[in-house]
Amino acid sequence: VKPLMSPEQHINLVENIQLKLAIAQWAALHREPAIYTAALAQAKDWVTHNFADSELTRAVITGLAELDKIQIKPELPDLASMVGVI
Repeated sequence: VKPLMSPEQHINLVENIQLKLAIAQWAALHREPAIYTAALAQAKDWVTHNFADSELTRAVITGLAELDKIQIKPELPDLASMVGVI
């Protein structure tokens, strides 16, 4: 049986998840895929292990998994090779 967390611990957990999401946002803006993936994975792990299984919890986990699929640093075409095409 897992003990219930105190209100202070719950607030800390929520703030830490928000911080991980802010880090993921920063990483996306700066095209840092390793940081992005790690931050989303940590947030997903904390939600999975610290919140009761519910429709809302599953929706958050699904949303985090969908965000993790996004390529934040995609391969860009080599424009130099396309100079004579246009």
